[in-house]
Amino acid sequence: MAEIQELFELAPATQCFLCAKEFTHPRVLDCVHTFCLGCLTGYAKQQGRNPGDRFQCPVCLKNHVVPDGGMEDLPRNVFMEHLLEIHHLENADLASVSCQVCELDDDDDDVTSRASDSNKATMYCLDCRQYHCSRCSRHHMKQRFSQSHEMVELGKRIPADVLKRVKTFCDQHKDKQVEFYCQDCRITFCMSCYVVRHNGHKSCEIGEISEQFYRNVEEDIERVTKIEKDCTKEETYLDTLKKEFQRDINGIRAQIRTDSDDLRRFVDEQEQKLLEDLQKIQGTNLGRIKERMDEIHKHVSMLKSFRQYIIEVKEKATPADVSRIGCALHNRANELHSIPYDVDFILDTIDYRKEEFPQWNNHQTNVIGSVSVVPQVVEGQFPGAGGPSSQDHDYVVPASQDQQPGCSAAADAADADAAAANVPHGAEMHTL
Repeated sequence: MAEIQELFELAPATQCFLCAKEFTHPRVLDCVHTFCLGCLTGYAKQQGRNPGDRFQCPVCLKNHVVPDGGMEDLPRNVFMEHLLEIHHLENADLASVSCQVCELDDDDDDVTSRASDSNKATMYCLDCRQYHCSRCSRHHMKQRFSQSHEMVELGKRIPADVLKRVKTFCDQHKDKQVEFYCQDCRITFCMSCYVVRHNGHKSCEIGEISEQFYRNVEEDIERVTKIEKDCTKEETYLDTLKKEFQRDINGIRAQIRTDSDDLRRFVDEQEQKLLEDLQKIQGTNLGRIKERMDEIHKHVSMLKSFRQYIIEVKEKATPADVSRIGCALHNRANELHSIPYDVDFILDTIDYRKEEFPQWNNHQTNVIGSVSVVPQVVEGQFPGAGGPSSQDHDYVVPASQDQQPGCSAAADAADADAAAANVPHGAEMHTL
Protein backbone atom coordinates (compact mmCIF):
# COMPACT_ATOMS: atom_id res chain seq x y z
CA MET A 1 0.00 0.00 0.00
CA ALA A 2 2.83 2.41 0.87
CA GLU A 3 4.54 1.74 -2.47
CA ILE A 4 1.29 2.46 -4.35
CA GLN A 5 0.85 5.79 -2.52
CA GLU A 6 4.46 6.74 -3.26
CA LEU A 7 4.06 6.01 -6.98
CA PHE A 8 0.82 8.02 -7.03
CA GLU A 9 2.47 11.02 -5.33
CA LEU A 10 5.37 10.98 -7.82
CA ALA A 11 3.06 10.87 -10.86
CA PRO A 12 2.23 14.17 -12.66
CA ALA A 13 -1.15 15.69 -11.87
CA THR A 14 -2.44 14.97 -15.38
CA GLN A 15 -1.24 11.34 -15.47
CA CYS A 16 -3.43 8.31 -14.80
CA PHE A 17 -2.07 5.97 -12.13
CA LEU A 18 -3.30 2.83 -13.89
CA CYS A 19 -1.84 3.41 -17.36
CA ALA A 20 0.87 5.96 -16.44
CA LYS A 21 -0.29 8.08 -19.40
CA GLU A 22 -2.10 11.36 -19.77
CA PHE A 23 -5.78 11.17 -18.80
CA THR A 24 -8.33 10.37 -21.50
CA HIS A 25 -11.98 10.94 -20.53
CA PRO A 26 -11.06 11.35 -16.82
CA ARG A 27 -13.57 10.04 -14.28
CA VAL A 28 -13.39 10.94 -10.60
CA LEU A 29 -14.32 8.73 -7.62
CA ASP A 30 -15.74 9.89 -4.30
CA CYS A 31 -12.22 9.71 -2.83
CA VAL A 32 -11.23 12.36 -5.45
CA HIS A 33 -8.80 9.98 -7.19
CA THR A 34 -9.10 10.28 -10.95
CA PHE A 35 -8.55 7.66 -13.67
CA CYS A 36 -9.12 7.25 -17.39
CA LEU A 37 -12.57 5.93 -18.25
CA GLY A 38 -11.03 3.09 -20.25
CA CYS A 39 -8.66 2.21 -17.39
CA LEU A 40 -11.50 2.07 -14.85
CA THR A 41 -13.61 -0.04 -17.22
CA GLY A 42 -10.75 -2.49 -17.73
CA TYR A 43 -10.02 -2.50 -13.99
CA ALA A 44 -13.64 -3.39 -13.16
CA LYS A 45 -13.68 -6.09 -15.84
CA GLN A 46 -10.44 -7.54 -14.50
CA GLN A 47 -11.90 -7.61 -10.99
CA GLY A 48 -15.12 -9.18 -12.27
CA ARG A 49 -17.23 -6.24 -11.08
CA ASN A 50 -20.67 -5.54 -12.58
CA PRO A 51 -23.10 -2.63 -12.05
CA GLY A 52 -24.11 -2.55 -8.39
CA ASP A 53 -20.96 -4.38 -7.24
CA ARG A 54 -18.43 -2.81 -4.95
CA PHE A 55 -14.88 -2.13 -6.08
CA GLN A 56 -11.86 -0.58 -4.42
CA CYS A 57 -10.00 2.52 -5.52
CA PRO A 58 -6.66 1.32 -6.96
CA VAL A 59 -4.82 3.98 -4.91
CA CYS A 60 -6.46 4.32 -1.48
CA LEU A 61 -8.56 1.08 -1.53
CA LYS A 62 -11.72 2.95 -0.52
CA ASN A 63 -14.90 1.06 -1.48
CA HIS A 64 -17.08 2.38 -4.29
CA VAL A 65 -20.09 1.06 -6.20
CA VAL A 66 -20.14 0.48 -9.97
CA PRO A 67 -22.94 2.72 -11.35
CA ASP A 68 -25.92 1.13 -13.07
CA GLY A 69 -24.65 2.33 -16.43
CA GLY A 70 -21.11 1.14 -15.81
CA MET A 71 -18.01 3.24 -15.25
CA GLU A 72 -19.15 5.67 -17.95
CA ASP A 73 -21.79 6.96 -15.51
CA LEU A 74 -19.10 8.04 -13.03
CA PRO A 75 -18.83 11.85 -12.86
CA ARG A 76 -16.46 13.55 -15.26
CA ASN A 77 -13.57 15.36 -13.66
CA VAL A 78 -14.23 18.68 -15.40
CA PHE A 79 -11.44 20.37 -13.49
CA MET A 80 -8.97 17.72 -14.72
CA GLU A 81 -10.19 18.26 -18.28
CA HIS A 82 -9.47 21.95 -17.73
CA LEU A 83 -5.97 21.13 -16.42
CA LEU A 84 -5.31 18.95 -19.47
CA GLU A 85 -6.32 21.79 -21.76
CA ILE A 86 -3.98 24.19 -19.93
CA HIS A 87 -1.18 21.62 -20.03
CA HIS A 88 -1.56 21.23 -23.79
CA LEU A 89 -1.52 25.01 -24.31
CA GLU A 90 1.55 25.57 -22.15
CA ASN A 91 3.41 22.75 -23.92
CA ALA A 92 2.07 23.30 -27.42
CA ASP A 93 4.30 22.55 -30.42
CA LEU A 94 4.01 25.84 -32.32
CA ALA A 95 5.22 24.29 -35.57
CA SER A 96 2.30 21.87 -35.73
CA VAL A 97 -0.61 24.15 -34.67
CA SER A 98 -2.40 26.18 -37.34
CA CYS A 99 -4.68 29.15 -36.97
CA GLN A 100 -8.26 27.91 -36.93
CA VAL A 101 -9.59 31.28 -38.10
CA CYS A 102 -7.41 31.23 -41.21
CA GLU A 103 -8.61 27.72 -41.98
CA LEU A 104 -12.18 29.06 -42.09
CA ASP A 105 -11.29 31.86 -44.50
CA ASP A 106 -12.93 31.25 -47.89
CA ASP A 107 -10.76 33.79 -49.76
CA ASP A 108 -8.16 31.50 -51.34
CA ASP A 109 -6.25 34.39 -52.89
CA ASP A 110 -5.92 36.05 -49.55
CA VAL A 111 -4.61 32.87 -47.97
CA THR A 112 -2.14 32.31 -50.81
CA SER A 113 -0.84 35.85 -50.52
CA ARG A 114 0.23 35.35 -46.95
CA ALA A 115 3.68 34.11 -46.00
CA SER A 116 3.98 30.36 -45.53
CA ASP A 117 4.31 30.59 -41.73
CA SER A 118 1.97 33.49 -41.14
CA ASN A 119 -1.01 31.23 -40.33
CA LYS A 120 0.81 29.27 -37.66
CA ALA A 121 -1.03 29.64 -34.35
CA THR A 122 0.71 31.60 -31.62
CA MET A 123 -2.28 32.53 -29.45
CA TYR A 124 -5.33 30.77 -28.05
CA CYS A 125 -8.69 32.22 -27.01
CA LEU A 126 -9.84 30.58 -23.79
CA ASP A 127 -13.42 31.76 -24.37
CA CYS A 128 -13.81 30.69 -28.01
CA ARG A 129 -11.58 27.65 -27.63
CA GLN A 130 -9.80 28.59 -30.88
CA TYR A 131 -6.19 28.83 -32.03
CA HIS A 132 -5.17 32.19 -33.58
CA CYS A 133 -2.19 33.43 -35.50
CA SER A 134 -0.75 36.81 -34.55
CA ARG A 135 -2.78 38.66 -37.17
CA CYS A 136 -6.10 37.00 -36.30
CA SER A 137 -5.55 37.42 -32.57
CA ARG A 138 -5.11 41.20 -33.00
CA HIS A 139 -8.34 41.40 -35.00
CA HIS A 140 -10.08 39.17 -32.46
CA MET A 141 -9.21 41.48 -29.58
CA LYS A 142 -10.49 44.52 -31.53
CA GLN A 143 -13.93 43.04 -32.15
CA ARG A 144 -16.61 44.36 -29.81
CA PHE A 145 -18.02 40.88 -29.05
CA SER A 146 -14.62 39.39 -28.26
CA GLN A 147 -12.48 42.22 -26.93
CA SER A 148 -13.07 40.97 -23.37
CA HIS A 149 -11.99 37.42 -24.20
CA GLU A 150 -8.96 35.91 -22.51
CA MET A 151 -6.20 35.42 -25.07
CA VAL A 152 -3.07 33.51 -24.02
CA GLU A 153 0.23 32.88 -25.77
CA LEU A 154 0.99 29.29 -26.73
CA GLY A 155 3.99 27.62 -25.13
CA LYS A 156 4.01 30.06 -22.21
CA ARG A 157 2.84 29.59 -18.65
CA ILE A 158 -0.70 30.91 -18.18
CA PRO A 159 -1.18 33.11 -15.08
CA ALA A 160 -3.58 31.74 -12.48
CA ASP A 161 -5.69 34.93 -12.41
CA VAL A 162 -6.31 34.52 -16.15
CA LEU A 163 -7.46 30.93 -15.68
CA LYS A 164 -9.96 31.99 -13.02
CA ARG A 165 -11.55 34.47 -15.40
CA VAL A 166 -12.22 31.90 -18.12
CA LYS A 167 -15.89 31.45 -18.88
CA THR A 168 -17.40 28.01 -18.30
CA PHE A 169 -20.17 26.73 -20.55
CA CYS A 170 -23.09 24.47 -19.71
CA ASP A 171 -22.86 20.78 -20.52
CA GLN A 172 -26.48 20.68 -21.60
CA HIS A 173 -26.41 23.90 -23.63
CA LYS A 174 -22.94 24.21 -25.13
CA ASP A 175 -23.39 27.86 -26.19
CA LYS A 176 -24.73 28.98 -22.82
CA GLN A 177 -22.45 30.24 -20.10
CA VAL A 178 -22.78 28.76 -16.61
CA GLU A 179 -24.29 31.43 -14.38
CA PHE A 180 -26.00 29.74 -11.45
CA TYR A 181 -25.50 27.15 -8.74
CA CYS A 182 -28.37 24.98 -7.46
CA GLN A 183 -28.09 24.51 -3.72
CA ASP A 184 -30.55 21.61 -3.81
CA CYS A 185 -28.86 19.63 -6.62
CA ARG A 186 -25.36 21.03 -5.96
CA ILE A 187 -24.55 21.53 -9.62
CA THR A 188 -23.83 24.52 -11.87
CA PHE A 189 -26.09 25.41 -14.78
CA CYS A 190 -27.10 28.05 -17.30
CA MET A 191 -30.26 30.15 -17.57
CA SER A 192 -31.93 27.62 -19.89
CA CYS A 193 -31.33 24.85 -17.33
CA TYR A 194 -32.81 27.10 -14.65
CA VAL A 195 -36.03 27.51 -16.62
CA VAL A 196 -36.34 23.82 -17.52
CA ARG A 197 -34.89 21.89 -14.57
CA HIS A 198 -34.17 24.11 -11.56
CA ASN A 199 -37.06 26.53 -11.45
CA GLY A 200 -38.22 26.56 -7.85
CA HIS A 201 -34.93 25.20 -6.47
CA LYS A 202 -32.79 27.21 -4.10
CA SER A 203 -30.24 28.76 -6.44
CA CYS A 204 -27.75 31.60 -6.48
CA GLU A 205 -25.33 33.21 -8.88
CA ILE A 206 -21.94 31.61 -9.47
CA GLY A 207 -20.10 34.79 -8.52
CA GLU A 208 -21.91 34.93 -5.20
CA ILE A 209 -21.40 31.35 -4.07
CA SER A 210 -17.93 30.85 -5.57
CA GLU A 211 -16.46 33.30 -3.05
CA GLN A 212 -17.72 31.13 -0.22
CA PHE A 213 -16.43 28.02 -1.96
CA TYR A 214 -13.03 29.67 -2.36
CA ARG A 215 -13.04 30.47 1.37
CA ASN A 216 -14.00 26.88 2.12
CA VAL A 217 -11.16 25.64 -0.08
CA GLU A 218 -8.71 27.96 1.69
CA GLU A 219 -9.86 26.60 5.06
CA ASP A 220 -9.49 23.05 3.76
CA ILE A 221 -6.00 23.88 2.50
CA GLU A 222 -5.06 25.15 5.96
CA ARG A 223 -6.53 22.07 7.63
CA VAL A 224 -4.91 19.64 5.21
CA THR A 225 -1.58 21.50 5.44
CA LYS A 226 -1.66 21.26 9.22
CA ILE A 227 -2.55 17.57 9.07
CA GLU A 228 0.21 17.03 6.50
CA LYS A 229 2.74 18.69 8.81
CA ASP A 230 1.50 16.65 11.75
CA CYS A 231 1.68 13.47 9.69
CA THR A 232 5.21 14.37 8.58
CA LYS A 233 6.19 14.81 12.23
CA GLU A 234 4.48 11.54 13.07
CA GLU A 235 6.35 9.88 10.20
CA THR A 236 9.63 11.26 11.55
CA TYR A 237 8.71 10.03 15.02
CA LEU A 238 7.89 6.57 13.68
CA ASP A 239 11.14 6.52 11.73
CA THR A 240 12.97 7.30 14.99
CA LEU A 241 11.06 4.50 16.72
CA LYS A 242 11.96 2.18 13.86
CA LYS A 243 15.65 3.00 14.19
CA GLU A 244 15.55 2.58 17.97
CA PHE A 245 13.69 -0.70 17.67
CA GLN A 246 16.12 -1.93 15.03
CA ARG A 247 18.99 -0.90 17.31
CA ASP A 248 17.47 -2.95 20.14
CA ILE A 249 17.00 -5.91 17.78
CA ASN A 250 20.63 -5.67 16.65
CA GLY A 251 21.78 -5.43 20.26
CA ILE A 252 19.82 -8.54 21.27
CA ARG A 253 21.04 -10.36 18.15
CA ALA A 254 24.65 -9.54 19.10
CA GLN A 255 24.00 -10.66 22.68
CA ILE A 256 22.52 -13.96 21.47
CA ARG A 257 25.57 -14.55 19.31
CA THR A 258 27.88 -13.64 22.20
CA ASP A 259 26.06 -15.98 24.59
CA SER A 260 26.06 -18.69 21.94
CA ASP A 261 29.80 -18.25 21.45
CA ASP A 262 30.32 -18.34 25.23
CA LEU A 263 28.21 -21.48 25.53
CA ARG A 264 29.95 -23.01 22.54
CA ARG A 265 33.34 -22.14 24.02
CA PHE A 266 32.29 -23.55 27.39
CA VAL A 267 31.06 -26.76 25.77
CA ASP A 268 34.29 -27.00 23.77
CA GLU A 269 36.32 -26.59 26.97
CA GLN A 270 34.26 -29.25 28.75
CA GLU A 271 34.63 -31.54 25.76
CA GLN A 272 38.38 -31.00 25.73
CA LYS A 273 38.62 -31.77 29.45
CA LEU A 274 36.61 -34.99 29.06
CA LEU A 275 38.75 -36.06 26.13
CA GLU A 276 41.92 -35.32 28.09
CA ASP A 277 40.65 -37.37 31.06
CA LEU A 278 39.74 -40.15 28.67
CA GLN A 279 43.21 -39.95 27.13
CA LYS A 280 44.84 -40.33 30.55
CA ILE A 281 42.68 -43.30 31.39
CA GLN A 282 43.53 -44.80 28.03
CA GLY A 283 47.26 -44.32 28.60
CA THR A 284 47.20 -45.79 32.11
CA ASN A 285 45.23 -48.90 31.21
CA LEU A 286 47.00 -49.55 27.93
CA GLY A 287 50.27 -49.28 29.87
CA ARG A 288 49.09 -51.93 32.28
CA ILE A 289 48.06 -54.22 29.44
CA LYS A 290 51.38 -53.64 27.68
CA GLU A 291 53.33 -54.37 30.85
CA ARG A 292 51.50 -57.69 31.26
CA MET A 293 51.92 -58.52 27.58
CA ASP A 294 55.67 -57.88 27.86
CA GLU A 295 55.92 -60.28 30.80
CA ILE A 296 54.02 -62.97 28.92
CA HIS A 297 56.07 -62.38 25.78
CA LYS A 298 59.31 -62.76 27.76
CA HIS A 299 58.06 -65.95 29.37
CA VAL A 300 56.97 -67.39 26.00
CA SER A 301 60.38 -66.56 24.52
CA MET A 302 62.15 -68.43 27.32
CA LEU A 303 59.82 -71.39 26.91
CA LYS A 304 60.35 -71.53 23.14
CA SER A 305 64.12 -71.25 23.51
CA PHE A 306 64.29 -73.96 26.20
CA ARG A 307 61.91 -76.22 24.26
CA GLN A 308 64.04 -76.03 21.15
CA TYR A 309 67.16 -76.73 23.17
CA ILE A 310 65.83 -79.81 24.93
CA ILE A 311 64.47 -81.10 21.57
CA GLU A 312 67.97 -80.84 20.18
CA VAL A 313 69.30 -82.67 23.23
CA LYS A 314 66.73 -85.40 22.76
CA GLU A 315 67.52 -85.90 19.11
CA LYS A 316 71.29 -85.36 18.98
CA ALA A 317 72.85 -85.79 22.44
CA THR A 318 74.91 -88.90 23.21
CA PRO A 319 74.08 -91.00 26.23
CA ALA A 320 77.02 -89.48 27.99
CA ASP A 321 75.91 -85.93 27.11
CA VAL A 322 72.30 -86.41 28.19
CA SER A 323 73.51 -88.01 31.42
CA ARG A 324 75.77 -85.08 32.06
CA ILE A 325 73.14 -82.28 31.55
CA GLY A 326 69.93 -84.18 32.28
CA CYS A 327 69.59 -82.98 35.88
CA ALA A 328 70.23 -79.37 34.93
CA LEU A 329 67.65 -79.55 32.18
CA HIS A 330 65.07 -80.99 34.49
CA ASN A 331 65.70 -78.33 37.13
CA ARG A 332 65.31 -75.59 34.50
CA ALA A 333 62.05 -77.08 33.30
CA ASN A 334 60.77 -77.07 36.86
CA GLU A 335 61.76 -73.39 37.21
CA LEU A 336 59.96 -72.42 34.03
CA HIS A 337 56.93 -74.37 35.04
CA SER A 338 56.88 -72.71 38.43
CA ILE A 339 56.86 -69.15 36.98
CA PRO A 340 53.25 -67.86 37.18
CA TYR A 341 51.83 -66.80 33.82
CA ASP A 342 48.15 -66.36 34.69
CA VAL A 343 48.55 -63.31 36.96
CA ASP A 344 45.68 -60.89 37.81
CA PHE A 345 46.22 -57.19 37.18
CA ILE A 346 44.18 -53.97 37.41
CA LEU A 347 42.27 -52.82 34.33
CA ASP A 348 39.82 -49.92 34.73
CA THR A 349 36.27 -50.20 33.38
CA ILE A 350 35.29 -47.13 31.30
CA ASP A 351 31.89 -45.55 31.80
CA TYR A 352 30.39 -42.31 30.41
CA ARG A 353 27.27 -40.66 31.75
CA LYS A 354 25.74 -37.69 29.96
CA GLU A 355 24.87 -34.78 32.21
CA GLU A 356 21.11 -34.46 32.25
CA PHE A 357 19.56 -31.03 31.71
CA PRO A 358 15.83 -30.48 31.18
CA GLN A 359 16.64 -28.42 28.09
CA TRP A 360 18.29 -31.36 26.33
CA ASN A 361 15.05 -33.27 25.87
CA ASN A 362 12.72 -30.26 25.54
CA HIS A 363 12.90 -28.87 22.02
CA GLN A 364 10.69 -25.94 23.01
CA THR A 365 13.27 -24.74 25.53
CA ASN A 366 16.45 -23.13 24.26
CA VAL A 367 19.64 -23.93 26.19
CA ILE A 368 21.04 -20.51 25.29
CA GLY A 369 18.16 -18.36 26.43
CA SER A 370 14.76 -17.07 25.34
CA VAL A 371 13.34 -14.05 23.55
CA SER A 372 10.10 -12.59 24.85
CA VAL A 373 8.04 -9.49 24.10
CA VAL A 374 6.16 -7.11 26.33
CA PRO A 375 3.44 -5.32 24.28
CA GLN A 376 3.15 -1.63 24.99
CA VAL A 377 0.98 1.08 23.50
CA VAL A 378 2.95 3.66 21.51
CA GLU A 379 0.97 6.87 21.66
CA GLY A 380 0.96 9.14 18.63
CA GLN A 381 2.47 12.59 18.78
CA PHE A 382 -0.94 14.16 18.22
CA PRO A 383 -3.55 12.35 20.37
CA GLY A 384 -7.09 12.68 19.03
CA ALA A 385 -5.97 13.90 15.60
CA GLY A 386 -7.94 12.43 12.68
CA GLY A 387 -10.00 9.26 12.81
CA PRO A 388 -13.73 8.78 13.29
CA SER A 389 -13.77 10.86 16.46
CA SER A 390 -12.44 14.02 14.78
CA GLN A 391 -14.91 16.72 13.87
CA ASP A 392 -15.41 17.32 10.15
CA HIS A 393 -15.91 20.88 9.03
CA ASP A 394 -19.20 21.38 7.24
CA TYR A 395 -19.10 23.21 3.95
CA VAL A 396 -20.67 26.63 4.47
CA VAL A 397 -22.98 27.28 1.51
CA PRO A 398 -24.68 30.71 1.67
CA ALA A 399 -28.38 30.97 0.94
CA SER A 400 -29.48 33.04 -2.00
CA GLN A 401 -30.81 36.49 -1.15
CA ASP A 402 -34.19 35.68 -2.69
CA GLN A 403 -34.44 32.31 -0.93
CA GLN A 404 -35.20 31.44 2.65
CA PRO A 405 -32.49 29.93 4.88
CA GLY A 406 -32.40 26.19 5.23
CA CYS A 407 -30.37 25.28 2.16
CA SER A 408 -28.05 23.07 4.23
CA ALA A 409 -30.96 20.89 5.31
CA ALA A 410 -32.14 20.56 1.72
CA ALA A 411 -28.59 19.77 0.64
CA ASP A 412 -28.34 17.12 3.33
CA ALA A 413 -31.57 15.60 2.05
CA ALA A 414 -30.18 15.68 -1.46
CA ASP A 415 -27.04 13.95 -0.16
CA ALA A 416 -29.17 11.21 1.37
CA ASP A 417 -31.09 10.75 -1.88
CA ALA A 418 -27.84 10.65 -3.85
CA ALA A 419 -26.32 8.11 -1.47
CA ALA A 420 -29.38 5.91 -1.82
CA ALA A 421 -29.10 6.09 -5.60
CA ASN A 422 -25.30 5.62 -5.53
CA VAL A 423 -24.89 8.87 -7.53
CA PRO A 424 -22.33 11.30 -6.04
CA HIS A 425 -23.36 14.93 -5.89
CA GLY A 426 -21.34 17.63 -7.58
CA ALA A 427 -20.92 15.49 -10.70
CA GLU A 428 -21.04 18.50 -12.99
CA MET A 429 -19.62 21.09 -10.57
CA HIS A 430 -17.24 23.30 -12.58
CA THR A 431 -16.27 25.75 -9.87
CA LEU A 432 -14.65 23.17 -7.57
